[in-house]
Amino acid sequence: MSALLLTLLACNPYEGTWMLYAEVTKAPDPSEEGLDMVFTADLVAMSDGSYTADFTSFRLTGTIEGDEVNMEYVEGYTYSAPDCDEMTSSATYSLDGTISPTEGFDGTLKVVSLQERKACGGSDSDSSTTEYSMTGVKLSANDDAHAGAQSGGQAMGQPREVD
Repeated sequence: MSALLLTLLACNPYEGTWMLYAEVTKAPDPSEEGLDMVFTADLVAMSDGSYTADFTSFRLTGTIEGDEVNMEYVEGYTYSAPDCDEMTSSATYSLDGTISPTEGFDGTLKVVSLQERKACGGSDSDSSTTEYSMTGVKLSANDDAHAGAQSGGQAMGQPREVD
């Protein structure tokens, strides 16, 4: 029975490396809008039913329910000075969208940065939001992806005609 459970857990269709394509759709500097980027993320199912998406520089955690993805990561710090000043800086990353092992990922990554300064005589704050339209596919290996593969495969890096 426990072998069956382990087999079912190992067959999670979302786990693995995903190639994600992003386009800046909203930025504090309008000249950045329309820029394209490529990310990879390793998606891992946790024992409590949640998921993590490791983007190397940050790790989102959250849920996949049905085909809906909701993940978040918050980083930041607070610095206090002896003269009553306190400075807080934070960034919140939110990933929302739909996912399918066969259809891929389609969603939005939103990054909100906040800088806040509190002093004995007053305070000020500044925030900015950058949004990315994200699409992606799960990477998988097959015989065609291996160098010298049999059954009509080609070596990696060789040109290949696509219909």
